[in-house]
Amino acid sequence: ALCFWFRSCDSDARVPLFASCLCLPFSLCRRLPSHLHAVCVAPHRHLQVSQAYEIARSLFARFSEDQTPDEDEKEATVPAPPTISIRNEIRGLPKEVFSFAVCKPLNWDKAMRAARECRNPDYLPQEFLSDVIDAFPELSLYTVQSAETEIGTTDVSSGVSAADEYRRTIGALFALYWLVRIGIDGERGFCFGVDGSMRVREPPDLNAEESKDDADLAKRTLFYEKQDWAQLLQLMIDAQVLRRTPSGDVEVNETRLVAMLALTAIHDICKVEALLPRVEEQHAPYSGFNAGDIINDHDIALGYILNYHGGVLPSFAALPEEQQRSVRFTQSKMCFNHGWLV
Repeated sequence: ALCFWFRSCDSDARVPLFASCLCLPFSLCRRLPSHLHAVCVAPHRHLQVSQAYEIARSLFARFSEDQTPDEDEKEATVPAPPTISIRNEIRGLPKEVFSFAVCKPLNWDKAMRAARECRNPDYLPQEFLSDVIDAFPELSLYTVQSAETEIGTTDVSSGVSAADEYRRTIGALFALYWLVRIGIDGERGFCFGVDGSMRVREPPDLNAEESKDDADLAKRTLFYEKQDWAQLLQLMIDAQVLRRTPSGDVEVNETRLVAMLALTAIHDICKVEALLPRVEEQHAPYSGFNAGDIINDHDIALGYILNYHGGVLPSFAALPEEQQRSVRFTQSKMCFNHGWLV
């Protein structure tokens, strides 16, 4: 009813309607769909007025009848979650910070659906996107910031904006989606992505006028044509994300893929400086950090949280112990970074 009212009312009525959204009881907000939930919990997360109005405009656009994707739009865009501000007095304390910032549990059904359907030819990119956003609550952590952060600055150690760091993570989730779908449409999606309507792009004609001078497109096409896709598929099988059936077909190992999706969702959250943990006395020293130190290496910081406060991350805490061990292993310091090979 709220969505219908928002869509049908005139522009002058939208502001008071949005105000009524903000007045909803918190217990009711938690039962709303995720896109409405983000709006209604805003007052509980110290949202700035300008941000609140931006969310209102986004919400209206989502339900507007004339909001049809532009066929000629070059890229599909993913809106970032609303900003959550962390009070300075709780920074460095994982239990306090994450209990405040993570405002919903893991949706295990959606996580399993994302894994189970990943090799279904009819499972569309927009369905996967919706499922992972609804499934993994830690995705909202990429836009957390300190309450003292100045407007126009970023709390993200990578130097990009919080919204861009969030979209990088969505991109990483899609990289996994495409790799799992090798042999269906994964090769095309991995190399060329989707258009503004979330349809997988076809390989381009490099002789066409609009493509012949596009160096980036030429590189993508070369990779598409020369990459050993069977080897990448075997890599996913070796990682136990996929497995071969007795008949020789390939199927998803659902629990393992959920673990990979969960890891991908959380793997860069500690680039958000407001989430960095402080080493507690009983854990010191920890990987070169002494008691009271803020761990400013994002991999070590996440490893510390997983080792000593794993329960604050719902997507990790819900995994079977075997998969938790695999996720923890990825955060150990191996003195190797694939980026060095690029």
